[in-house]
Amino acid sequence: ATDNTGLSAGVHQRLVGRLFLDVSGGYSTTTYHGTTTAPNTPGIGNYSSISFNAALSTTIVKRLTASAFFQAANNSSGSTMYNYNTTQVGLTLGYSF
Repeated sequence: ATDNTGLSAGVHQRLVGRLFLDVSGGYSTTTYHGTTTAPNTPGIGNYSSISFNAALSTTIVKRLTASAFFQAANNSSGSTMYNYNTTQVGLTLGYSF
């Protein structure tokens, strides 16, 4: 059995002309409960995660879009072997038909 709690939010905002900013983030927790009477390793089944995302995007020509993004996430648990931080940056090109 598990208990899950989460909250996320985001915003999409035009900055100027065809330049847009997207920002979002979230927080979640998951707690796992044993379903037997066998002893559990304490804390391993409890996780919390935090994420943050930001992107700038624009339309280059009628059907071509470009964006630059940043993503960061943190996961923590009762066991250090399951803790991690990640960050990514990148560029995205899109073409619609």
